[in-house]
Amino acid sequence: MYKFYIVKPLKEDLFEGLGIEGKLPSPKKLEYFSVLTSEELKGKKVFLILKNPQFFYEIYGLNLPVYSDEILKLRLTDRVNTTGYLTGPYYLYWKILKKEGNFYELSYLALENRELLRLKNLLKGVTKSKLEGISFLPFALARVFKDVKEESLLIHREKEGLWILIFKEGLPLYIEFFQVEELLGINFDELTGRLNFLKNLFYRDHSKELTRIYLFSRDLKEGLENSGFEVILQEIQFPEFLYAPLVEASFNLLPEEERAVKEVMEGNYKISYAFIGLALIFLLFSFFLKKVNSELEKEMSKKEALITESINRFLREYPEDKIRNFRTYLEEREKLIRNPSADKLLYNIVKACEGFKINSFEIKEGNNTYHISLSGEKSAYPQEANILTQELLKKLGSFMEIQQNQFDYFQEKNIIIFKISGKLKP
Repeated sequence: MYKFYIVKPLKEDLFEGLGIEGKLPSPKKLEYFSVLTSEELKGKKVFLILKNPQFFYEIYGLNLPVYSDEILKLRLTDRVNTTGYLTGPYYLYWKILKKEGNFYELSYLALENRELLRLKNLLKGVTKSKLEGISFLPFALARVFKDVKEESLLIHREKEGLWILIFKEGLPLYIEFFQVEELLGINFDELTGRLNFLKNLFYRDHSKELTRIYLFSRDLKEGLENSGFEVILQEIQFPEFLYAPLVEASFNLLPEEERAVKEVMEGNYKISYAFIGLALIFLLFSFFLKKVNSELEKEMSKKEALITESINRFLREYPEDKIRNFRTYLEEREKLIRNPSADKLLYNIVKACEGFKINSFEIKEGNNTYHISLSGEKSAYPQEANILTQELLKKLGSFMEIQQNQFDYFQEKNIIIFKISGKLKP
């Protein structure tokens, strides 16, 4: 049996997939399994391919005066809910493709989470598999064509139907699931009509012609020979399995916190060997240092005695008022070192309030610290207001001990007004 499997679900707790040894997409050894039970995957490393047809995907542009993941997620959630495509709870994944000023263009995927959670719990909870990652099937297929620079169509056959993609350089631009009755088979006239509709729609929106169709099936190629498209057969066995783990991290459907833990664990595993090597070096080095340190200790003891004698002589011979003035100088110097300069403090406050308009600002010195008061405002949507205020408090709280804060939101003007006061942290 293999240590690493790339699988996609068949039904209930059955999967099909590849056992892999070596580096993808050209492993030194692989074996296809038409059926794998969850028991056979027990304790193995597994990468899961999801082919859930309950999804929404698009390339989308929006303006964000202030960027944060939380604000972007709220805006995308509003967008998905407005379309009405998904009726159940879903997860969001996205990648920013382009940024110009406050304008962001991104690709994002909303995926109903019921099937994802079922399969994840089956593999991790029941079979105790080591889940390495999860890819959505269309992204694995598009990744095969990372080097194709021209917008093109891709069609892939699954038992339940056809996946139709418009893609460029390995990134899906459009994804559609085209249902096919298993007993009746593919109606190629109907499919050709759908492809021509997508071609016209894409030309209307982007002024670009779709002329090529890429596919992996000879049956599909024969059925589409008279479609009017250039049909290109890619003779790659198991494309979705070989390329699923190569899909970029933004669209790895494994929950972010699990990915973070996995990365830390992998990092620790790799650097542990380095630490073993370093430990051996330090062990050898310590024998050398032991000898050197004994000689240094003798030298330092001698010099400490000389310094103590010099200080005592200085205190005996130097006038008392000059010593007092010198101590005052040292105390003031220590105070200046301990507290940042006013311009440095001003810079920190302006940086923390970036994106907000500051209406008033005051710094007073007292009790060996600075007391700070400021007020300001910012335009914001209602759903952004709480996130923005929390972010502002967090940034100011990194160097201020906040004693009072007041935030008011005026919905008729879509504006936040704030007052904050506190003192500089020690």
